[in-house]
Amino acid sequence: MPTLRDLVNEVLAAVNGCKHRVDWVPQQSLHELYMAIWEGVGTHPDMSDLYRTILRESAMVLHKAGRKLLFNTECDMEAVERKLKELLAAIPDALLLSDGWAVPVRPISRPDAHHLNRRDRAGAA
Repeated sequence: MPTLRDLVNEVLAAVNGCKHRVDWVPQQSLHELYMAIWEGVGTHPDMSDLYRTILRESAMVLHKAGRKLLFNTECDMEAVERKLKELLAAIPDALLLSDGWAVPVRPISRPDAHHLNRRDRAGAA
């Protein structure tokens, strides 16, 4: 199973790769990290309440950013990047390096043409 640090770094790479466009990759990555954190908090009983709160609050911020991307609205990707870096800085290494932060398995399919945002459809026509 991946560590929390691995998951956050993967999402950070996806966000950095798509900073200047609305894309399904960072949206999916943000959603997967949100789900891994939300479900993973319950599987780590030795976690302090402070870190549990930090993780849940961070997960909600990331979830809201992912929802904005899902519905093709503007999303401040720099703010998302800052939040991911804050998450890495705020959580102790012991928790970041612990395993058990699995992304729940859900079927993922690449969106077809009718799911593309308006700008992409206009450019394709």
